[in-house]
Amino acid sequence: MSIVAVMQLVGAIGVGLFYPIQNWRAFVTRKPIGLSFLAFSVLAVGIAGYLALGLHLGTPIFWSLNISSLVFDILLLGLIYFWSPSLSIKEKIAGLLVIAIGFSTLSAVNIFWEQYAISVSGWMGFVGVVGFYPIQNAQLFRRRDPTGLSFTGFTSLFIGLCGLTIFGALINDMTIIFGNGITALGTLSILWAIARWKK
Repeated sequence: MSIVAVMQLVGAIGVGLFYPIQNWRAFVTRKPIGLSFLAFSVLAVGIAGYLALGLHLGTPIFWSLNISSLVFDILLLGLIYFWSPSLSIKEKIAGLLVIAIGFSTLSAVNIFWEQYAISVSGWMGFVGVVGFYPIQNAQLFRRRDPTGLSFTGFTSLFIGLCGLTIFGALINDMTIIFGNGITALGTLSILWAIARWKK
């Protein structure tokens, strides 16, 4: 097995385990406090962008990881939407608009402007996964309540993101390198906040 395949697999396992662990935590507590609906909406668009990129690049592990991540992200959005006691109408509307505009744009580019599909898909993936962290971290640091966040889940995510950063470097894709490298750093701040404010 090549080092490219190994790093892609490490990334897929780490990121792939994040969602079931995080969703289980949110489901068990039934209080997804600390989780931002808007942030996970932005992340859903980013995952969809990377899914499209993976399909265009012909990397089965990468695109299958993103299919799984997208399904779990949508489930987590549902948990937040229906169970979060702190979710405002304004954030619900903003999150739903982000999803509608992001998915429509990605679909239009991949259907009608295929010559731009790889570039746009990669950049949408990058913007979505990087954009998740400032929004999520702002809410977490403002409320200082990580009740719905899983330390184990975010540890798994950190390891996966490091693997995908190396994978991006090996295939020389800057959107994968920076998207996953920056988000790995954002994940570290979430891990710190969970450890610091865990009740």
